Amino acid sequence: MNQFEYTCVFIWGAGEKTTRILNEYGREGWELVAVTWVWEISKGQKERVRKGEVSKNGRRDIRR
Repeated sequence: MNQFEYTCVFIWGAGEKTTRILNEYGREGWELVAVTWVWEISKGQKERVRKGEVSKNGRRDIRR
């Protein structure tokens, strides 16, 4: 079964800035799922990262 993680991104600005930021997240594998005012909510397939390792998106697994 696929597992997903979600991220909420605050983007203050319009037009080109929003497009640039959303395209950057898209290249990293995030899929836009909702927009609420200046909040963009995206999902990406959750990676299996061992405790203490850093994933390709720069997040560190801090489970104990």
